[in-house]
Amino acid sequence: MNCAPKLWRSAVHAPAYLTNSPELRLLLNRATYMCGVRVIRALLSSGFSEMAVSFITFTFTEP
Repeated sequence: MNCAPKLWRSAVHAPAYLTNSPELRLLLNRATYMCGVRVIRALLSSGFSEMAVSFITFTFTEP
């Protein structure tokens, strides 16, 4: 499955209030399940380690 780089780029550049929205969390969860390691590696390689940690945290803390 092709990973959509626009999704994580949008998440990285989104205002803080959007990163806490349920809609974005759902999209991030779906992207993680679909793309997983590729998205996290892309975030880390771009220097967005905090977003990568949030990405992982949202995935494992959502019901």
